[in-house]
Amino acid sequence: MLGTGCATLRGRADTTKYRTAYRDETNPVTRYRDVPHSFSYEATKRTGRYTSMLHVLVRAPDVDAQIESDFANEGFDHDVTFEPAGVVPQRANLMTHAAFALREEVRLRDALRSGLDEQYAKLYCSASTYTLEQAAACAYLDPKRTPPAARAVLAATFGQDEPYLATVIAR
Repeated sequence: MLGTGCATLRGRADTTKYRTAYRDETNPVTRYRDVPHSFSYEATKRTGRYTSMLHVLVRAPDVDAQIESDFANEGFDHDVTFEPAGVVPQRANLMTHAAFALREEVRLRDALRSGLDEQYAKLYCSASTYTLEQAAACAYLDPKRTPPAARAVLAATFGQDEPYLATVIAR
């Protein structure tokens, strides 16, 4: 007997389907911007201007000492405190007239002493040979910078004690 049959084939077809998917995602982003902050307070600005022109002339021997100053300082006076901004009370602390005069006096004294020392060195430390008295007079100015000729005379007289003359004859 012959029969007819029906067969069903089942198979699979490979197909790819695409679909757009969206998702919410949060990424932290840090952004910076300048934000102006200000803190206002009242302060007194103090300015000090200091000028001097001093001159000393000494005759016989001629020694001329001069100094000049011309400068300004400034500062602020206030009693305000604001810690976040680093503001603390302050004073200008400018140099007083007396302090400026003392400063100039010291500068003029040093200039005069330097000029007098130069003249002294010309008079007593410029010889080629020295007596004991001349060598001692020269060493009086500055025992450490006494010329070799004068130092030799002092060493011949005082021997090993010559280096200690600096403390004995220091001015």
